Amino acid sequence: MNVSELLKKYKFLPTRLITARGPVIYNTARAIVCLSDKIKIKWAAKKNKPFILIYQQGRVASTSVYESIKAMKLPYPLYHVHTLSIENAEQKIKLAKKNNTKAYRHFFVGKYLGKAIQNIKLTPSYEPWKVICIFRDPIDIMLSLYFLNIETKSKDLELYEDKEAALEYFQNLFESNDPSGWAICRWFDDVFYKELGIDVYSHAFDTEKGFVVIKTEKFEILLLRFENLASVYKHGSAELLGMDSGDFNLMHANIHRNDKYSDMHIYIKKNLRLSKSFCDKVYTTKLMKHFYSSAMIETSVKKWTKVK
Repeated sequence: MNVSELLKKYKFLPTRLITARGPVIYNTARAIVCLSDKIKIKWAAKKNKPFILIYQQGRVASTSVYESIKAMKLPYPLYHVHTLSIENAEQKIKLAKKNNTKAYRHFFVGKYLGKAIQNIKLTPSYEPWKVICIFRDPIDIMLSLYFLNIETKSKDLELYEDKEAALEYFQNLFESNDPSGWAICRWFDDVFYKELGIDVYSHAFDTEKGFVVIKTEKFEILLLRFENLASVYKHGSAELLGMDSGDFNLMHANIHRNDKYSDMHIYIKKNLRLSKSFCDKVYTTKLMKHFYSSAMIETSVKKWTKVK
């Protein structure tokens, strides 16, 4: 293995090590980084520079997109966030401090960016901020989120020593839920619209193309479908940034993962079988009906309901 391959392999090791540490070490390191973030965001906003934001809910390969754009060294401030609400960010930070837990960097960055957005002054020379947002099948997101946070959510980790017991657990977990109330299914209404003021559902989406660029006075929004991300990332980003699609290459990166339970995650994803009535509830949500074709929805229903 040459030096280049070694650097690539261990690129995220420092971040993972810091993230894995306790609240004191993590929060100290984060405070130093966030001071730099605050200064840079305030300066760039004052200079009226257009930002590029990778902004969405988690577990949709957003880190891969962020690292891919970052590697291009474009002349724009680039940030990866999950909220742009000052109020929401401050609540999360306050709660973390109260509970002596980690106050994650993206909350602080979201707070600084939220303030910058509030202060945007539209002028003839104003260049809209670029926002890249990825969405994904809700069942896949739910499974991924659960395994990422398994050690904080599960009261009985011994369950995951038994694959069949775990499979039954997840089947019951899903079937007893109402997906219409899932935060991931309501995210574009409850978060995106409230924080950016843009109703994505009022804009047509070409389900064959797999992406769309929505243009407003303040923002140009690129919506990408996860299921064919490699292709839509190249063409969508090229359209958003006015470049050639050949300039874009999707780098795979996953900083936040739980390797300890990866085998179980793969097994559950491969073998989980859900009732058609439950799947129908998932795939008739506003999110799915807008961004996925009837054929894609039918394929997803078959995927989760087929007999082992």
